[in-house]
Amino acid sequence: MTKSNFLSLLVLAGSLLLLTSCLDLDVENPNAPDTERALSSPDDVESFVGSQYQQWWNGTQKNYPGMTLAVMSGHSTSSWGNFGMFDLGAVPRQAFINSPAYNDRFMSSTPWSNMYTAISSVHDVINAVNDGLTFEGDTSNRVERMQAFARFVEGISYGVLANHFDRAFIVDENTDLDAVALGELELSLSDYQEVLAYAIAKLDEAIAIAESSTFTLPSGWVRGNALTSDELANLARAYKVRYIVSNARTPAERDAIDWAEIASLTEQVLNGPDLFGNSDNAFIVEADGDFWWSRPHSLMQDATWHRAFYPLIGLYDTSGQFENWISLPLEDINSPRREFILASADARVNGVNEDGAFDGTVAGSDFRLGAANNFPEARGLWRRSRHHHFRNREMYDNGFVGPMQHMRRTEMTMNHAEAQLRLNPGTVLQIVIDLVNETRVERGNLPALTAADGWDYAFNAMRYEWGIETYATHAGLEYYNVRSWGNYKGKDFGALLSGTPTMFPIPAAELEILEMEFYTFGGGGEGSAARGTIDENGLRVMSAAIQRSNERANVRNVTKE
Repeated sequence: MTKSNFLSLLVLAGSLLLLTSCLDLDVENPNAPDTERALSSPDDVESFVGSQYQQWWNGTQKNYPGMTLAVMSGHSTSSWGNFGMFDLGAVPRQAFINSPAYNDRFMSSTPWSNMYTAISSVHDVINAVNDGLTFEGDTSNRVERMQAFARFVEGISYGVLANHFDRAFIVDENTDLDAVALGELELSLSDYQEVLAYAIAKLDEAIAIAESSTFTLPSGWVRGNALTSDELANLARAYKVRYIVSNARTPAERDAIDWAEIASLTEQVLNGPDLFGNSDNAFIVEADGDFWWSRPHSLMQDATWHRAFYPLIGLYDTSGQFENWISLPLEDINSPRREFILASADARVNGVNEDGAFDGTVAGSDFRLGAANNFPEARGLWRRSRHHHFRNREMYDNGFVGPMQHMRRTEMTMNHAEAQLRLNPGTVLQIVIDLVNETRVERGNLPALTAADGWDYAFNAMRYEWGIETYATHAGLEYYNVRSWGNYKGKDFGALLSGTPTMFPIPAAELEILEMEFYTFGGGGEGSAARGTIDENGLRVMSAAIQRSNERANVRNVTKE
């Protein structure tokens, strides 16, 4: 059996027929032809592997799952039904509807199918190399470049599976998929911690290959970045940091992270080949107006679609209104919480008026006052906010062409600061103070952090800088971290709302074909971290949902629902 380029668990379970009839092929990558044609020559193999970061991008940075994860995190808010934002942002929190007929099943199927597509594709390339692929007269280490990039894509793809799902299948280039298809080989599921370990191992392989060779990536592989071998190795380290700290589901799991390793990795990233050497202090992927684009840099910058939520931007409010807002009960639809205009001391959130007073009607450097809120009142007044983000808006305003700040330097500096705080409980080291103040003072114009402020205050200051500075960069980043931070130190806000799913199940279409029991996460308050089965009545209700086009996950122009 020939492996399909649209590999998913359905293929692993053994049937191309079932794949084409039942799987949500969320993203058809125009740069990923069928395997036989893609592997017909060394040049084609090289082109094929170079298209796989885009496959990863398609499964993570577009409509699903990032728009809704931002709402679930409490850093962003929207009342629209698109992408599952209304459903998974409801109060009380609801379980994710894990049904093959659910409109927004793409919250799970998009990352699942795209990651396995990328994984399958790079395995084909690795096998081609192992079978003796060479380039005649090659003097630029093209084979090593393909190997390093293939392992890099494999690592970041498994990193997504680890961060997003409760479990996944681990396959490598030696897995006999024909035997799986014939039922001669049974694959077992691995939990998210095991999947993370595998992802990190693959990224380590990419680093080792890159550092033992010298090459430069074509700029189209990670669009706009002609990365040297050393730069690719450093980017792989940065992704290692991102996936490790994003993988914890609870504060206890975050406590248990090897913070000495994070301190070492972030130090290497920050002192290694510069990934952030531009005016944005960010690793930038270039949008092309067609295939390369992202939602964090488009609809999350549009006040009619998304607004910044008060638990993110309210920490330094001086008006007293945020303190009142957060203390009021949060109930669906008729909550007494109402939108208000902040008066933050943070220059990124708002400016000062002619009298020198903090004034939310004056735009900050990153956020500004939106027009009268267009979120329907009947969907919950508590969902409304007056403020929205616009720092990363250039791509959106330029017709989906331009820079996408995918990873800011501050993500690494604040991860390093958190590592130092956790490794030195009760003590605020000078390195923490210096790193936090880089953005806190220089961009936020907030009072400088000092050791006298104390450990809890320093931890909250670090976390706040992380949230403000990384907002609307990598899709889902807020959610993956907020779920394990819990509330701000000494504050009664900042954690995921009780009942929010803390991870996602294997897509229902996969479970159906595998004859596995349907299950899901979320709802019921404390049950958010435990698997819950869906009863027959629930299945009937979910199956009544209107099935949308499979292109829903990738279409750029959408209408508010």
